[in-house]
Amino acid sequence: MHPGKIPSDAFYGWMVAEFPYNNEKDNLLSQMIYKGRTMYGIKQLLPEINDTLLWGFSSDQLQFCIDNEKGMWEYLVENKLLFETEKFKVIQYANPAPFTKDFSQESPGRAALWLGYRIIESLAKHNRELMLQELMEESNYQRLLNLSRYNP
Repeated sequence: MHPGKIPSDAFYGWMVAEFPYNNEKDNLLSQMIYKGRTMYGIKQLLPEINDTLLWGFSSDQLQFCIDNEKGMWEYLVENKLLFETEKFKVIQYANPAPFTKDFSQESPGRAALWLGYRIIESLAKHNRELMLQELMEESNYQRLLNLSRYNP
């Protein structure tokens, strides 16, 4: 409960209502891309917002994500977790928590969703002609990953 989070929280509520989650293939990757895309959209609408406020991470937690992006991604890929559909396992990486299971106790909860944000940033960088509206309307999350050419 921080007054500085009110704008991003309000935009988050609007974004998820306007662009609902496509749960046709409900797996960790889909959650990562959807929520990462939502946060990317908020960042485009509120460019001045600090990433710690956007994500609700401490400075140290955000720095952990930046410093360990490649390792977190490799862990998810090597352990075949991107296409995990078991709810309990997905929750361990995607829901708020003191830290993200299997990454480190220094990691923030939802660190996997931050990776989704980085995927969307890569997508925007490699597809500059893609408009925010088009990005938000795309519901094929695997396609977004492929177009992103994400390589931490």
